[in-house]
Amino acid sequence: MIVASAQKPRRPDWLDFLWRFASSGRVTWVLLLLVALMLSLAAFFPQVPVGLDRGELERQLSSLEASYRDVGPFLRTLGVFTLFQSLWLRVLLALLAYNLALRLADQLLRLLRAWRLAGAPPPVRPDLPIVEVAATGDLNATLAGVAGTMRPRYPLLLVGADSAPTCVYGQAGRPAAAAGFLFILGLLLALAGLTINLAVGWRSDEIPLTVGGSAKLSFAGGLQVTLKTGPERATVAIVRADGRQAEVELARYRPARADDLWVVQLGDGPALAVRAMRDEQPLRLQALTVGGQAGTEVRVPFRQARTEQAFALPSHNLTFRAVSYDALPAQGVAGPVFLVEAYRGDEPTPLLTKLVELQAALVIDEVVVDLRRDRFVLLTVAYLPGLSWLVLAGLFLVVAAILAVGWNYTETWVHVLFAGSQLTVVVRTAATWRSRAEARRLAQAIERALA
Repeated sequence: MIVASAQKPRRPDWLDFLWRFASSGRVTWVLLLLVALMLSLAAFFPQVPVGLDRGELERQLSSLEASYRDVGPFLRTLGVFTLFQSLWLRVLLALLAYNLALRLADQLLRLLRAWRLAGAPPPVRPDLPIVEVAATGDLNATLAGVAGTMRPRYPLLLVGADSAPTCVYGQAGRPAAAAGFLFILGLLLALAGLTINLAVGWRSDEIPLTVGGSAKLSFAGGLQVTLKTGPERATVAIVRADGRQAEVELARYRPARADDLWVVQLGDGPALAVRAMRDEQPLRLQALTVGGQAGTEVRVPFRQARTEQAFALPSHNLTFRAVSYDALPAQGVAGPVFLVEAYRGDEPTPLLTKLVELQAALVIDEVVVDLRRDRFVLLTVAYLPGLSWLVLAGLFLVVAAILAVGWNYTETWVHVLFAGSQLTVVVRTAATWRSRAEARRLAQAIERALA
């Protein structure tokens, strides 16, 4: 008969209880779940980058607050725009690091025990599932029957010793003994990489650039990014605040590395290239967008179809409105086209209207405005000093998964207890997975062997 029983109660040891609670796998999963929840919120709500000065921080927070209208002030009060800088995330990461450090120490002890057996069964863990089998007969014969049942399944078998004369210990899947240690170590390294990235790393907003265009970022003392060629094989030049320069070649969704910076091409789209001249002398233009270009030639990007952009010719009090369309069938245009309107001062009626498929020109008061279809590249730049930690963590996690799947590390303690002619076989099993199922399977096999 097989009977499942609980461990006999013993006098509580509070230090032991606190250690087991703090290093519990359930606590690990709860903390991981909470951290994942906060990171999901950070992915859903736009986040203010870390490391901005007070003025830029206030400007970005006010902009995000305004974009959510009535609920914006409430969301800002909750701190959903600054989750990466919140105390709650730091506390969760600290608790998770403490939990993983305790678990790593526990896994290291188990690993050393698995590889340094001294010829005697190691101490049994108190938290293992127990399955009991009632038996009758001779003690030595029962031990021999238990050993014979376990031998095909457990390559390493220790039968009795002075410290445990009535115990049979079996071990299987020894290479996977390192799986738990490598898994926890991988989680710790991933946590370290994540913490480093949150503490000192940053990621820019999406940057639309046309060939020749540049953008100056507020990070790293003023980082300048210039698009030299594109968009099929975009080449980007990076100039740091200290004068160091680097050049990288991009492909869509394939990041390129420049020292400790990563540049990613997120996509591309249509842009309108504009030049203005009078008497063969170039005139200065200004793109009316945040951080827009200014010069004798500007390129205005259109992030989406049917979006509106504007640029101006300040010296002649002229403003231009441009709209990108995928097509205008009513105008007889089947492909992408720009609709450009010119305005003088505050007058609401356009002076001229022009459709630009590939190239066109507007002539206003001896001013010639050349319009040409172009394309822009959408970039983002990130500084991720913890990325190498994350890569190493991923390597450890993959190796741990291979070991766990290939070898299910299993330890089993079978104690034979006797009282007169009545024997009780107690089976305890610790496995990477399905510990209780393995204990029941072995108990049933032992019961059949002893019958």
